[in-house]
Amino acid sequence: MSSEAEAATQTIITDDRGIIVEKNVEMRTRDGVVLRADVYRPVAEGKYPTLLCRTPYSKDATFSLASGPAISAAISPADAVSNGYVYVVQDCRGSGASDSGSGNYRMYADEKLDGADAVAWASQLECSDGNVAIFGTSYVGASAYQAATQVPAELRAIGINAGPNDFFDDHLHYGGALKLYLTGIWSLSRAREIAGRNGASAEVMAGLAENIARTEDVFRQVPLSAIPELRPDEPDFAPFYFDILKHTERDDWTRAVMNKDDHRNITVPALVVSGWYYAVTRGAIEHFVNIRRSAATKEAREQSRLIVGPWTVRQAMGGPSGGLDYGQSVAAASRFGPEGLAATHLRFFDRFLKGGPAEEGPAVQLFVMGRNQWRSEDEFPLSRARDVAWHLGSGGILSQSGAGADEQPDGFTYDPNDPFPSYGGAWVGPATAEVGPVDQEPVLSRPDLLVYTSEPLEQDIEVIGSPKMVLYASTSGRDTDWVVKLCDVHPDGTTYNVTDGILRARYRNSPERPELLEPGEIARYEIELYPTAMAFLAGHRLRIMITSSDFPRYDRNPNTGEAPADAALFEVARQQIFHDGIRASHISLPTIDD
Repeated sequence: MSSEAEAATQTIITDDRGIIVEKNVEMRTRDGVVLRADVYRPVAEGKYPTLLCRTPYSKDATFSLASGPAISAAISPADAVSNGYVYVVQDCRGSGASDSGSGNYRMYADEKLDGADAVAWASQLECSDGNVAIFGTSYVGASAYQAATQVPAELRAIGINAGPNDFFDDHLHYGGALKLYLTGIWSLSRAREIAGRNGASAEVMAGLAENIARTEDVFRQVPLSAIPELRPDEPDFAPFYFDILKHTERDDWTRAVMNKDDHRNITVPALVVSGWYYAVTRGAIEHFVNIRRSAATKEAREQSRLIVGPWTVRQAMGGPSGGLDYGQSVAAASRFGPEGLAATHLRFFDRFLKGGPAEEGPAVQLFVMGRNQWRSEDEFPLSRARDVAWHLGSGGILSQSGAGADEQPDGFTYDPNDPFPSYGGAWVGPATAEVGPVDQEPVLSRPDLLVYTSEPLEQDIEVIGSPKMVLYASTSGRDTDWVVKLCDVHPDGTTYNVTDGILRARYRNSPERPELLEPGEIARYEIELYPTAMAFLAGHRLRIMITSSDFPRYDRNPNTGEAPADAALFEVARQQIFHDGIRASHISLPTIDD
């Protein structure tokens, strides 16, 4: 047992608001490991429905009666208890006050079975009426989904807030590129907790905290597989980091960690919430889409709900949402959802845990940026959306007419030693980074960027769904990356990023079977951008930005064909984009006509 777990004694506290807190209540998993939870319940005797949240981030650090809705949970203990629920927050195996069993904590390794055990255990608490919902945000939301795939009999509903879905295509990779900053900050933070549990000195812990504060500098070092701060010679220091680097294609290991095909096992309704600028937007939406399509019960398929707003993860933590103001309709939402995240969840859970009134009407609530309005829909993606192609042309033109037959390609040079910086978009980023929709002016003059812009729009164009870029391109390298941003140019000339995507060239044909390029080979690439809902208003212009890096959000491609994780040397690549009569590079926008 770790030093932290040894100190985790069970205590009972009564809050002056009529809430009883039982600290470090023990649960034994099916393989005998002791996990510990805090149980918040009303002072009034009785049995209540139970809300369960399981976290790897230490319940003592992120959950308390004094705090508002924790980013990991969406609902605070006080919110839950005051609305007639028992609230249980449990430390995952190997984290916080819970024991590790054999070895240290490993990412997602035990969340399915431990989560199912926790649902059954929570339903049997003396204060529980036997009905349980499991929920959370980000990792915590993904672990709630994983527990639900084990079909615990006591489960009545799940809440998945910005929860990743597929390990390779969504969570820590996108388009084959590694989400470097997210992987890095998470790995350093988990390594620090493991070191603390193993009795590291105050000096060592301070050094680890310093590494977390300078994550971008740490991960600028090469090769990524030998960064000294991650101690590659100590296999138990940050095992998940090196596991991630070893599995750069979708394979049996990535499927075992997180498999996007398990929704067929879901038997209860899900409330799925995310933001257009959240790091796992696509995966969160896929949860809803796949549950509606293939869940095991009619109730799960028909009663699940989706809410997507214009938020970033920083706004979820109480900060700003990029450089745009979306008006009172968002400000009034508190954090997430038209009514606020906690109220939205509690209303949803009331229905399935308390027999509340049936919720009629559309299953989907989308915030359409540009119009700055909530929109009710019956589905997502929208079947009435039609794909409209906007073509790249000479002179940086973007238009619906095809390019001329003899147009010459455009080119730029990509130097991994001076990568195009991450500037806005759907990522977490350090405190000083720009995230969400931001003015792109500081990066528009970089030489490693191609820009294509439409004429001012004569009428509004509403885009709802996942734009797709078809790019015909060549590189002097054996491998490279292609990054595409779709932007909204305001009448005053300000350019705001709307959505973006990336594709590592070696995965152009398959995420499972990489194929290197012949230098100079002209290849066809399909790049899926993050889903969005945006009205480009009359008088505005569409803009496409194309480059070959987005650092430190993603790792840098060395252009040599060597695995980026092992590359210590970079080569400069000469890139060309083709837009002639045969190789018509274009972006396809899912456009709504009504």
